[in-house]
Amino acid sequence: MEVLKGLEPERVFFYFEDISKVARGSGNTKGISDHLKDFANRHGLECIQDEKNNLIIFKEGSLGLENASPLILQGHMDMVCAKEKGVSHDFEKEGIELKVEDGMVRAKGTTLGADDGIFLAYAMALLESESIKHPPLEVLITVDEEIGMLGAAYMDLSCLKGRRMINIDSEQEGIFTAGCAGGVRVTDTIPLKRSSVKGRLIEIRVEGLRGGHSGESIHEYRANANIVMSRLLSKVADRINLVDIQGGSADNVIADASMALIMVKEDSSERFSLGDFAGGELEKKLNRILGELKDEAKRIKKEYENTDPAMSVSFEPKENCLLEVMDEESTKRAIAAIYLAPNGVLKMDPYIRGLVKSSLNLGIVRCEKESLSICHLLRSSSDSEKEEMVAKIACLSSCLKGSVSCQGDYSAWEYNKESPLREKMVEVYRDMYGKDPVVNVIHAGVECGVLAKKIPDFDCVSIGPDIKDIHTPKESLDIGSVKRNYEFLLRLLESL
Repeated sequence: MEVLKGLEPERVFFYFEDISKVARGSGNTKGISDHLKDFANRHGLECIQDEKNNLIIFKEGSLGLENASPLILQGHMDMVCAKEKGVSHDFEKEGIELKVEDGMVRAKGTTLGADDGIFLAYAMALLESESIKHPPLEVLITVDEEIGMLGAAYMDLSCLKGRRMINIDSEQEGIFTAGCAGGVRVTDTIPLKRSSVKGRLIEIRVEGLRGGHSGESIHEYRANANIVMSRLLSKVADRINLVDIQGGSADNVIADASMALIMVKEDSSERFSLGDFAGGELEKKLNRILGELKDEAKRIKKEYENTDPAMSVSFEPKENCLLEVMDEESTKRAIAAIYLAPNGVLKMDPYIRGLVKSSLNLGIVRCEKESLSICHLLRSSSDSEKEEMVAKIACLSSCLKGSVSCQGDYSAWEYNKESPLREKMVEVYRDMYGKDPVVNVIHAGVECGVLAKKIPDFDCVSIGPDIKDIHTPKESLDIGSVKRNYEFLLRLLESL
């Protein structure tokens, strides 16, 4: 069923629906890469596919523009995979189910993948057309942008002739991005020891948080479910054993849910059989701990009533049992590693009003039998501040007998005061809409910073239509904005 049929631009939405049928989560890009390569072959376009599944598709300039300077169009093929509670969806094998409502394209219970599916749809519509006027195009499509710009970092770009590039990976119409923060993913691993303990289990769930992009929304001070959970656990860390803790879905997403399983243990002085656990001192201790946890949950919910009004914190006592749990020292170290970790906005830019300079997002917590892993995404427009944040996490980890590793380190994309491409784009936008666009620098990562290191005399601007709540199951793509942004792109291509 063609859900997007009838929407304009027709070929853009045709291809958006086309690529939405292909699973393309980060790290699972072979299928979508082959799909795009087949598209290029069907249209007689030269295409290079490397061993990591990155692609470059070439198209000659249209009549009269054959000898113009080539233009690079760039974006990524992977998407963040997140789904609503209770939704059964296999991102490894299944595409996205689309729906249209209130002038928006959304997905049914999952992320939409408009970040960066709209780039793919724009590019495919341009590449298939025989009537659109444009200079020679070099369409650069990368993998695994969402997990650290890995595709852009790997690519060999020596075959490119273009020195000016339009990145289509922004989410606000009328805003031209001309610089961004650098970033690095830091994983803190804390070793754990376990022992068998008798007691009563409690399952704690923190849910219903807004989540959102850890760069674009970090300044809104939304609650992070991992941090909320650590605050709860820290209140009772000396009287419980931690059994399990799992939170967050991706390092670049503010964690919207977390689950922990704790055990209220039997005191050594107690002499109950497993059948006696329903009464006595253990039950009193359980109730005291539950009371303290519920009181703390109320305080936390009050703090975040404006940013996260739908926050839910639940406590469910489970069965009495004898179970392998983290020992007392491991429990305290695991909780401390999350509770003490810096998180959120760390510094605002002193020169650009309202711009975050450095931040940290504690995105993922995963517990295994013998270790706890905590994945942070650091962002900063200052390499030295980024290095200092890594050093602080490493210092804390060392104190807790852990270790850190770093992946996907990428540099900031510095604002270029002299940009002929940006000047032309502003001119075209002004002619079309009678006003100037906003030119800004963002506290989010786009691949321009990585590519700037590889392309001489690099001149780049990032644009895109309105996309809301990216990286969450509420993600939506504004249909009217897609049309306007595409019309601007066509006018710009003709002018180049």
